[in-house]
Parts: sequence; structure tokens; C-alpha cells
Amino acid sequence: RTPLAAASVAQVHSAQLKSGEHIVIKVIRPNIKKIIDRDLKLMHRLAQIIQRCFSLGKQLRPIELVAEFKHTIHNELNLQYEAANASLLKRNFAQSDLMYVPEIYWDYCRSNVMVMERIYATKISDRVALKNKKVDFKKLAENGVKIFFTQLLEHNFFHADMHPGNLFIDTSNPQSPQYVGVDFGIMGQLNKNDLSYVAQNFLAFFNRDYQKIARLFIQAGWVPADTRLEHLEAAIRTTAEPLQQKSLQDLSLGALLTTLLDVARSYHMNMQPQLLLLKKTLVNIEALGRNLYPNLDLWNTAQPLLSEWEKKQRSPKNLVKIFRHEWQLQLQSLIKLPQQMDQYLQQEHKPPVASKPIRHWICGTCIALGGVISAFHPQFMAYTLILTGVAFLI
Repeated sequence: RTPLAAASVAQVHSAQLKSGEHIVIKVIRPNIKKIIDRDLKLMHRLAQIIQRCFSLGKQLRPIELVAEFKHTIHNELNLQYEAANASLLKRNFAQSDLMYVPEIYWDYCRSNVMVMERIYATKISDRVALKNKKVDFKKLAENGVKIFFTQLLEHNFFHADMHPGNLFIDTSNPQSPQYVGVDFGIMGQLNKNDLSYVAQNFLAFFNRDYQKIARLFIQAGWVPADTRLEHLEAAIRTTAEPLQQKSLQDLSLGALLTTLLDVARSYHMNMQPQLLLLKKTLVNIEALGRNLYPNLDLWNTAQPLLSEWEKKQRSPKNLVKIFRHEWQLQLQSLIKLPQQMDQYLQQEHKPPVASKPIRHWICGTCIALGGVISAFHPQFMAYTLILTGVAFLI
């Protein structure tokens, strides 16, 4: 009857299945959705006022930030969603000793109830217990950074609520301690473009390539396209250079975000709601690392992972994979083009120069030629679009 843990939207109780397994049952609080929806309405109204009445309103995009939070908190209220997150995260780390994810008992899960394996481990915040068990704190802190970058770069699916209450440590091997995660209601995922820009920004920051960071900001549309590259580079250098080669004890990601916000005001940088969970996770990782091992060298820990990611992105195998994926998508779109163009012409009431079968034949021939050319030339999209445009004019 006494909960093992209690939080704002749910609480956890211990139990035992008739088959003998020790489990925990997470239960959503009654009527909590009504309370949350009421608060969300208030947040939305405040966001409207901020966006309408303050000069920074358009840059901060508060309405979109509230919408992102609404999506996240509603997912957190659905424990089937959390159970699915846990299952995917468990598969991702199935072959790794870095992190263990408890088993989900799907037969007992519902939208307001989740049942999973009970784990017996030490809280990551209990430094005294970890010290008594002779845990290697340096290794523990390094593994935390590796877990974050592995989730971000390899899986593109990361635990976005990595505060001390959700992390435990398996101390059965003190020299190689293993993380144990719980509470998977808030997970982060980026689209391919955002992931690529974020990873390249990390690598450029560690390499002190501030011009590349400025160029990435412009290419991603995070700052206006007419921003002077050299001016933005100088502003980023001024912000980032003092942080280089500092230990985690002296390096504050929170301070970095605050300083970047000052740069944003000068260069009209827009907030990116889709990166909200990533920023939140970075702050949590910073706090965990500082508590575990303040002298952690972020560069030596993260650089090999980032370099390996960059190497994989440029590998022939990955390029072939991307080409095949894009080619399949383009082929599906191209197959539908004749019908779509015919519908467009009919809607516009344009008298066709040729009959429908002839137009289809000409269009299909042009598209096929574009496909053949594109297979042997890196600028394949240009040729395909040109030939498709010719077919459209015909």
C-alpha cells in the first residue's frame, strides 16, 4: 500500500506476480489530465500575450514551445506510450553493458497502468553508498556521457528526463558500473536534418571551428539567411572560446545557453521547439557529471564518438544506403506525377495540347530518362526536375 516513489502525475508500488516475478506498478493519478489541461490553457494564453506584446515574442516562439510541452506531457500521461519507449530503449542497449532497461510485462499494461520488472540497484544520487561499494566515479561519469551521445547519434532516441531520481547504478562490477534507467515517459527524437546539424555543431565546437558553427546556423535557418557569416562567427567565438578545455566543474552548459540567447537577440535567432528536450537533457547530464566526477574531460570522452559518427556518415556504405532510400522515395513520387499533373491541368481548365495517353507517354519517358541520368550523376535531382518540368510544359 505504501508507494516506492511518488511524482506529480503518477506513483509506483511494489508487487509480485503469481508466477513469482517481483515487479513495480506505475499508476496515473486520478483526474490529473483535467488539472494539466487547465494549466495548459493558462500557459497558452500567457504565450499568446508574450508573442503579441513583447519584442522578443516572435524569436522565442512561446506558442510553439507550449505546444511542444503539451505534446510531451500528454504522451507522459499514456503509460502504453512509456512502455513502448522502454521496449525500444531496451532493444537499443541489448548488446551494450552501458545501460540496463527493465523488462515490460505487456499483458498487464494499460493507458493508466504500467507493469515492469523491479530492479535492485543504488541511486545515482547516493554518493556515500556508491563510494562504500568502491565504484569508479570517473568511469561512471564517462559512461554517462557515452550513453547520451550513443542515444543521440546512433539511436536518435534519447532519454530526455535523466535526473537523479530516474537513474540507478548496478554496482556488481564497481570498476565498470552499469546504469539502470527508469521512467521513460519523456523521450527525445530529432529529424535527420536537426540531428546532423546538432552533431556537426558539437564536433565543430570541440574543434574550435566557429566559422562552421556560424555556417550551420545559417544553413539550418536558425538565423536569417542574410546574416553576415564573419560577424556571427566572431560572436560565437566570443561566447565559446572561454569554455574550451575546461573541466565539467568549471563548464556550465546552462551558462552557455544563456550566453547564446544574448547572441540570438543580436542576430534574430529563432528558438527551435524541436530541440527543447535536447537542451533539457544537456542540462541534466551536466548536473549529473558535475556531481559524479567534476574533473571529467568532455572532449576526450565525446570526441571519439562524434568522430566515429562523422566517419560513418561519409562511408560509402552509408552513402549507398541514403541513395537507395532517397531513390525509392523519389521513384514513388515520380510514378504518381502523370496522374497528378493531369488532375492539375483539369483543375486549371487548361486545354491539353495532346491527348491524355500521349501526354502520359511523353511525361513517363522524360521521367524515366531523368531517373537513368540521376543514377550516374551526383546532381540527379536537378536532371530529374528539369526533365519533369519539360514534360509538364508539354
